Amino acid sequence: AYIKRLISKISDGVHMVGYPTWALCLPSNCTDEDAKYVMSRSQTLGTGIDSITCQTIEDVNPPLDYAAIIGLSILGIVVLVVIMSTVYDLYCQNKYKEYQQSAYTAFSVYTNGKKLFQVSKRVSPLSCLDGIRVISMIWIVMLHTYSVYTTGPVFNSKDVVNEVAEN
Repeated sequence: AYIKRLISKISDGVHMVGYPTWALCLPSNCTDEDAKYVMSRSQTLGTGIDSITCQTIEDVNPPLDYAAIIGLSILGIVVLVVIMSTVYDLYCQNKYKEYQQSAYTAFSVYTNGKKLFQVSKRVSPLSCLDGIRVISMIWIVMLHTYSVYTTGPVFNSKDVVNEVAEN
């Protein structure tokens, strides 16, 4: 019951969770009434139509505004800096034997990836803490997966709510 209340709070005003949804592609010159007519003629399950929300490609994928262009430009610059830093880092490591890292390699995927995935053996009297960390990470990944799964656009969303509530 708690999960159902939580999901209904998350999806307030969004017709995704708790209701089965139908999708229908019609030509752009069709109206809401045309969509209602087609849906009412194709009812094989005996269900009623509460509301119809029509969307066009412009509604779903609007043209880019200034904020989106600025955001994409910043993202492009960051990606370019990462690529240039990685290329410089690999070039210097292969060319010079006595290579010292500089500020130019701060964004290198190669060097930072090595540091990130480097595993060191820690001598700790409380080795059970590593197991607790693993269990915590599993919980975090599992809960994020469920939250995305239950609030995302799914077709049989009522089944998802019941499945999450049962588990």
